[in-house]
Amino acid sequence: DALAPVASKKDVMSWVSLAVLAVVPMLLLGPVVNYQDNHVVIPLGTLSGLGRINCILAWALANTIVLLAFIIIKWFALDKKKYGVSFAEFYGLRCTVKTVLISLVYAVAVFWITYTVISLYHNVFNGASFHITFYNMIHFKTIAPSRYLSMVCYSLYFLPFWIVSSMLVNNFRMKDLPEWATTLIQMVANGLPLALYIIIQYWGFRSTKINTGTATEVLGLRWGIVYQVCGMVFALPAGVLYTRKLYKETGSVLPGAFVNALIFTLLQMNNTMGN
Repeated sequence: DALAPVASKKDVMSWVSLAVLAVVPMLLLGPVVNYQDNHVVIPLGTLSGLGRINCILAWALANTIVLLAFIIIKWFALDKKKYGVSFAEFYGLRCTVKTVLISLVYAVAVFWITYTVISLYHNVFNGASFHITFYNMIHFKTIAPSRYLSMVCYSLYFLPFWIVSSMLVNNFRMKDLPEWATTLIQMVANGLPLALYIIIQYWGFRSTKINTGTATEVLGLRWGIVYQVCGMVFALPAGVLYTRKLYKETGSVLPGAFVNALIFTLLQMNNTMGN
């Protein structure tokens, strides 16, 4: 079972953790993505052949390092002595064969449900314009046999980010605050900063009258990367729902992380193929 909430809504460090999870991804976005875009730290290759996704991957790995460092420092400085539970129990890192299998089953199930819903939508409502449907884009570009290896690889590459993110998301649970309230707070905290960032970027493009189809950098990111980031505004809040629900059912952050890594990869590959 999941660890019962141990923090109070008056616990300052819980809110600090929430702020870190909300702000760090936004602060790292411009510098890290631009550095990868200009210096190609993650090289193009057989197992990492999509340049724009590599920019997002560099951002995810940088987030993983910074957030994990924060978690470890906070644990040894405060949490270990204060709560008297193990690190693995406190952050939901239960890892058994059963948990891993459940994680994989959930991930594949959610992926195929998403695919099926899109497929039904296409066939029932939009069959006359097959060539421009979102389903067509996914089916022929993202889930095409030639992309299977890339999807598996990138899902594994993004997994550490989603594990660390899930650790912080599920650790923010208050014994004196309803579950729906903490979930809503987490969703807003995960989505709003990036949404504001994108609005600022778009305003920069518009105010300088630069064609959004060019590769000119304005306020840190060229338009193609901003487009790539847009889906994250929805993926990160949705990830909160998956990870909190599955954590309550399994007592582990792994199932939610597996699901989120796969869906996030699908979204990023679709954005890359579609623009």
